[in-house]
Amino acid sequence: MMWVFRSMARFLVTGGAGYVGSHIVLALLDDGHEVVVYDNLRTGHKTAVPPQATFIEADLADTTRLNAVLANGPWDGVFHFAALSLVGESMQDPMLYMAANAGLGFGLIDACVKHGIKRFVFSSTAALFGSAGSGPIDENTPIDPGSPYGESKYMVERALYWAD
Repeated sequence: MMWVFRSMARFLVTGGAGYVGSHIVLALLDDGHEVVVYDNLRTGHKTAVPPQATFIEADLADTTRLNAVLANGPWDGVFHFAALSLVGESMQDPMLYMAANAGLGFGLIDACVKHGIKRFVFSSTAALFGSAGSGPIDENTPIDPGSPYGESKYMVERALYWAD
């Protein structure tokens, strides 16, 4: 699907102070868009956020703050990169990953729906295909998360399906 935006679009990037998120922020800024980064800095770094972006240090669990930010629209879309991402840690503390990735992801999706945000880009993971082996992963590869991390990401994908 191709998105068409006015000359300058406005995006919220959760986890925009992390590795992947900060690169998306740079690409959006390079394309002339306005970017707001929403990050709790648990694993991100404020220095990774370009000065041209607005930075909000906040956690997705703070639904009051999240809804206040989303109410300050209009938003052309949300890029969601905020997540815990260590497979080994997820095996040690699975409920932490379910709460942080799935639970907070559900809350973000719900808030976006309530605020009329129709475009949502989600950073998923190849960990959805835990038993895929070493071959290429394509659209026919069975989804079989081998960790709570992968499972939590899959749960958000399913929530996006139903939110649509």
